[in-house]
Amino acid sequence: MDAVETKPGPDHARFADDATDVMDSLRQALADTVESLQPAHGLATELAAALRIDTKLAWKINRIVAAGDPFSAARYVPGPAGFRSFLRAAKRHGATRDGVARAQAAFERFAQLVRLHAGSRRAFDVLVAGHTEEDQARAKLEQRRAMFEGGSFVWGVQARVAFRADILAPSEDEAMFDFATIRGFVDLRRLRPNVAWRIGRTYSADRSGQVHTQFVRERIEPAPPSHESDEALPLMASFCSTPTPECRRVESDTGVEYELVEGAVGNLGSLTCVLGEIVRRTEPRRRTAEYPDFTQMFRLRTPAELAMFDVLIHRELFGRRITPEFILYSDLFADRVIPRYRACDRLVVEEEIAFLGTGAACAATPTVERYDTMIRAAIERGGWNEAEFDVFRVRLRYPPIPSTLVVTHELPQPDFDPAG
Repeated sequence: MDAVETKPGPDHARFADDATDVMDSLRQALADTVESLQPAHGLATELAAALRIDTKLAWKINRIVAAGDPFSAARYVPGPAGFRSFLRAAKRHGATRDGVARAQAAFERFAQLVRLHAGSRRAFDVLVAGHTEEDQARAKLEQRRAMFEGGSFVWGVQARVAFRADILAPSEDEAMFDFATIRGFVDLRRLRPNVAWRIGRTYSADRSGQVHTQFVRERIEPAPPSHESDEALPLMASFCSTPTPECRRVESDTGVEYELVEGAVGNLGSLTCVLGEIVRRTEPRRRTAEYPDFTQMFRLRTPAELAMFDVLIHRELFGRRITPEFILYSDLFADRVIPRYRACDRLVVEEEIAFLGTGAACAATPTVERYDTMIRAAIERGGWNEAEFDVFRVRLRYPPIPSTLVVTHELPQPDFDPAG
């Protein structure tokens, strides 16, 4: 067996060099083998029918040959049994003995590549997913979906949608802004008994990491009869599933929080829980040393098929429509409620923040039933005009946990006059 050739250079480039060399050889050998068949078969269905092999196996062979880069091609290399099956069928149907031998030798070098750099095929597929230039978004989505499935099992809970909407508006205190937030889960279900699940509470944090929780808080909806004794829990019961989800108080680093109590597992225990409140005089409206920007954060702690984060910004705050920045940060090494993120904590995603339009109507989505009505209720409760809000949205399928979606923008200078 030939050794995997390596090229001189830094260690971080060795895998890329080795994989490119091995995959170029394998792709050429397979291309020559397929081309030697008479007649040539360009489609996977044609190749499968001609060689009498599984269509999926034929599709993988074609994808290896046609892929735009070696790392994308590596994701489709079949296992040893499948590869042998292809070569035997190709030999029976006209492929040359030398061509089949070259393809077999190239596959053996591929197997050695896997052992050397990853140790297992599963680990190798994760490794090449981070290098592929073709279908990068698809590769990342596949890995995040696997993380969602594993996390659902580990934590014993999953949601179809985790969502949050933050609404920023001028306060009666000209130096501050008010803040409304709606957040919740759609079709949250427990996968094993005795699982309670935490619901975070609204707080603010300055640049030093100091957490502030003492605000004037207002419910968007009156407390439902079942929760009248606990006015602090801001359930929006008209948007929750029936019966109204039951919660209890728990202590946390940000003071009092709540958690959904244990309940039935599977679809019979599936629930939708929505909370909404308005916090007055939350943070400075103009730039200060402790608050140089506004930073809206959606902490992702629940395995979910989709995370949706909307930020609505009143135009008076900036005097014009702005375009905030979206960042996804890993919280794997977060050592406090509001961590100080570093460049290495930033996770690369293809998703971008989107401007949807103005007013609650543009936020309507089939993802969350009556979502625009929730937002309109918050705006009306805040005493604002919905036509003055610009709506921005981030959607992330199978969000990694623990992580935080951040939407941020520099605040205006202290001498900023919104009237111009």
